[in-house]
Amino acid sequence: MQMVADRAAESAAWVLADSLNMLATTNLTMLSMGLSAFLGHGEAVYIIQELQYVQDLIIQTAGPAAIAKAEFVANEHGALAIPLNYLTGTALPSLMVARAYLGSIPVWLEDRLQTTPEKVAGERFVRLLVRKAGPEPVGGHQRTTLFAVAEAAAQGERILGEQIFFPLPVPNYKAGLVEMKCNLPEILP
Repeated sequence: MQMVADRAAESAAWVLADSLNMLATTNLTMLSMGLSAFLGHGEAVYIIQELQYVQDLIIQTAGPAAIAKAEFVANEHGALAIPLNYLTGTALPSLMVARAYLGSIPVWLEDRLQTTPEKVAGERFVRLLVRKAGPEPVGGHQRTTLFAVAEAAAQGERILGEQIFFPLPVPNYKAGLVEMKCNLPEILP
């Protein structure tokens, strides 16, 4: 069950990491087109606006997609994944990015990941309780339900730092298991 929990959590974190890498890639594209937009080429401005729209869609769907992936992986192994990271008011992880502005013009996204000793991965992680019930009762008895907890995070370099450096960094977000910040006795009655 612990292997199932780890695999489900890490699979979900990879969805977040891939989403962050996509945001970083679109940031690079928007920045490379910035000079054309600055010179007033309308087509470049239109493309940048469309890329921002794509980024916003990624931000909105990454959390639900990560949880869905975790549930799918757990279900493949006969278990149920229950998200436990109620850190933003929901059970969904957050990419924790914000739109940066050049004056009043919205431009690229910035990584706003904030960590604390209690949240080593900020809110960009998936914490799962994986539950597997026993078989149908036989002779009035049923096997004890099995539980496992796992936590995984999407971590990497910033999408765009406080300053712009050229050449810009290559997107390199990765997913991995992180140190457990909860245990079963705290979660189960």
